[in-house]
Amino acid sequence: MKKVIFCGTPQISVECIKALIDKNIKPVLVITQPDKFVGRKKEIIYSPVKQYCIDNNIDFLQPQKINEIKDIISEIKPDLLITCAYGQFIPESILSIPKYYSINIHASLLPKLRGGAPIHWSIINGDKKTGITIMEMIKEMDAGDIFYQEEIEILDDDNLETLFKKMEKLAYDVVCKYINNFFEHGLAKTKQNINEITFGLNIKREDEKIDFNKSCQEVYNKIRGLYPIPSAFSIYENKIIKFYKSIKTNIDCLNIENGTILKLDDSGLHISCNDKIIIISALKIEGKGLVENKNIKNYSSFFKINTKFE
Repeated sequence: MKKVIFCGTPQISVECIKALIDKNIKPVLVITQPDKFVGRKKEIIYSPVKQYCIDNNIDFLQPQKINEIKDIISEIKPDLLITCAYGQFIPESILSIPKYYSINIHASLLPKLRGGAPIHWSIINGDKKTGITIMEMIKEMDAGDIFYQEEIEILDDDNLETLFKKMEKLAYDVVCKYINNFFEHGLAKTKQNINEITFGLNIKREDEKIDFNKSCQEVYNKIRGLYPIPSAFSIYENKIIKFYKSIKTNIDCLNIENGTILKLDDSGLHISCNDKIIIISALKIEGKGLVENKNIKNYSSFFKINTKFE
């Protein structure tokens, strides 16, 4: 019997577990992040992986730090340790336990976009492709040798939500294709090219803020790269304005101060970037509900023409 321990947290991790099960490799143990407490009522939110394990009778643990369960992992004597978007660093003392390998399923074409938010940054950066990498885990973040890669196209109308769904399917397909190879000897590995390393680190609050001094394409990329959550934002009249959807235009605005509100019509809020006008077609004003397209005109007394976002 092949013994696999799997570590993961979001939906893309669930797709990897499904692939293992479909290849007759049910994980002997799944490790996922502790529950989150959300909102004023501190409601408990399970990770997608925890919920899947409950629904499918799979043993799981939720340590605050994975090193707390090192002895349990050692006692299992796994053949493979597999991670995908787990959300914790795994120490070398655990990586060395499996009989064959400790491997990571990473959502970028390494060495590009090492880190915890590669899907977000692939869109924000305007990349035309991304993919799934299966790599050997070492102490350094996402720096191990590469076993396999498969790529996928990023369309100009993809957003974080649509690209996540595509990547979830790709992760499933890649695991189905290659998982049994890891129980064989002589797997070829390729070292990462250190000259091509880039990072896709976890999104910080300052990464979410729109800079209208950038091009229309760059602003458009950030909005779709953060949709639906955490969402991009700017400040207007001392209020946070969240931007959910936008439309690029070819209308020049080179002699207009960046971030200026130029028009409010049925398509949305027209704002100047450093080259073209962008139309914000779905937004939320702090303390208000989401509004889209022509309904944004209901706030014409708030969004004043020829005034600026910060």
